Amino acid sequence: MGSFCIKSITAKKKATFGVGIFSSSLLLAFSAICIYSPTFGSHADESKKVKVSATLTPVVSLSLDASALDFDITPTASGVFSSKSVTATVDTNSSGGYELYFSSEDNTTNMTSLVSESVITSDFNDAVTSANMASNRWGYSLDNTNFSKIPASSSVATIRNLSELPTSAEKVTSVYLGMKLNSDLPSGAYSKTVVFSAIAHPDPNVNWLARLESMQDPNLAKYCANTYTPTSAATLRVYDRTFYGDSVPSAVLEDLRDQTEYTISKLADGRCWMVQNLKIAGVELSSELSDFTGSDTFTVPTTGPTDSYRYPYSTALNGTYLDTTYGAYYTWYTVTAGHGDSTITTGNIDSSICPKGWRLPIGGTGGDYSTIYNFYNSPNLLMGAPGFQLGGNVYAGLSNTEQEAEYVSSTSYSYNQVFVLGFQKYESSYEGANSAYQFKNAYFNVHCIARD
Repeated sequence: MGSFCIKSITAKKKATFGVGIFSSSLLLAFSAICIYSPTFGSHADESKKVKVSATLTPVVSLSLDASALDFDITPTASGVFSSKSVTATVDTNSSGGYELYFSSEDNTTNMTSLVSESVITSDFNDAVTSANMASNRWGYSLDNTNFSKIPASSSVATIRNLSELPTSAEKVTSVYLGMKLNSDLPSGAYSKTVVFSAIAHPDPNVNWLARLESMQDPNLAKYCANTYTPTSAATLRVYDRTFYGDSVPSAVLEDLRDQTEYTISKLADGRCWMVQNLKIAGVELSSELSDFTGSDTFTVPTTGPTDSYRYPYSTALNGTYLDTTYGAYYTWYTVTAGHGDSTITTGNIDSSICPKGWRLPIGGTGGDYSTIYNFYNSPNLLMGAPGFQLGGNVYAGLSNTEQEAEYVSSTSYSYNQVFVLGFQKYESSYEGANSAYQFKNAYFNVHCIARD
């Protein structure tokens, strides 16, 4: 007879970053009344309001009802099956729910003998039952009937995934560890450590964008990723509160370079966009606050040749056209902060005059414009929540502002042309989110997109 043991089942915990989960507000009103001479009976009153807000961060805790499981098995020639359970209890205040994972502590899933090279393997592919599990194997189950192989640490198993605040019953998960052993296996103690881990989901009803402090806020990518993604039909914007239903999470943020404010929104493609045209001009930019690296600086001009189409193609036509209604229009050389010229025949320029943390959209098939087109597949929808407006073009001045639009990308089509998103008011579809292109020395509107 032999004694077989499984020991050292441990728990490791993980938690999401600390951003607000619930947001509540309390308005306190302070009033002052000044009473003057009773003869004339005049008085004045003044009231002021202070908004008091509280942000409750997500917490998650994980506990197990055992630190070790001990199996004492007397094997037979045909094999003896035995199972025991570990109860994992996850507590979280996140209304987005949580995920619970299970795996071996490393990529080796065998239970190993403490005195020999013998192992109890976990190498079956499909789920098995206690009746048809091969001898000298072990696995895990959520129902104590169907057992799967122990997952390696590189491919952890998700054993609970909730998208809402868990009920009391949903906080508890029982995991059964079972093994079938026969007398061919050398006697002795066998051991393996397995790991449970839990993470809390972000609250799906919080507009994290409203917590950003500027266009250059270092939390941009993190807050954008954890904000609800609307559908293409959504048109209502929500700026500064928790929200439900299909609306567009948005915020109004200041560009620290010139104090201009822009509306940003998370759109149906899952990305955060500026939904207004960029309009920075006459400012010397540096990598501290702008979308390029290194010690170089670039000054955005306030003017340029308005009839640029008539000029022979220039490798470095630096120009801006400003309009009080439609924002700014830039040549490709200008919008790429001096990096885009005729030497760039294909591919993307990874520098721009967008704020730091933002970039130019990628053009061509599979790019950002192609993706956004798949969600907002008409000019009317594109001019809705995404904010792409008709703005015409600059050719001996601004024209066609009520009929068409061209938005520039970071992607070169040829030595003298660049991919754009172009559409017309009276067209039922786009000129081509995948294939529209224009001369690099033309002038374009710009919507920047948040970097990942």
